[in-house]
Amino acid sequence: MRLSRLLEELAVARVDGGYSKVLAGLAKIDALVIDDWAITPMTADASRDLLEVLDDRHQRRSTLVTSQLAVKHRHDYLANPTIADAILDRLVQNSHRITLQGESLRKAQRPELERHGLTEPALRPSPDGRLASGSVAGINWNRRPASSEYAHTC
Repeated sequence: MRLSRLLEELAVARVDGGYSKVLAGLAKIDALVIDDWAITPMTADASRDLLEVLDDRHQRRSTLVTSQLAVKHRHDYLANPTIADAILDRLVQNSHRITLQGESLRKAQRPELERHGLTEPALRPSPDGRLASGSVAGINWNRRPASSEYAHTC
């Protein structure tokens, strides 16, 4: 889930009275993926909401955060230094950091996809209908599909 959508969902839940229920649901997810960290500005309320989510999950469930913001700038992104310390402490403790190098896979795949009239990577379900190994939400990121697979997935 993109961070902006997560924070929007929490803000709406706070207004409509479902805040505790949303937090409880997020706390039960085995592996929560928070995508696009620091794409949009973080308000003080949003920082507190994010702290609540991470605190409920801390040392109980896995949380994966993706960001294009350099690690050294993440503290500055969170407006309140005290809340920033608390959030980053929960993220960094017992974490594994993976830094990707090179060109974006989306950029690398775009010319071939456009040549076939597609704008998304090819979906590759396994023969039994489940997602294939190396797939995220049905998208295989491990290899480029052969041309015939593009036509098959349309």
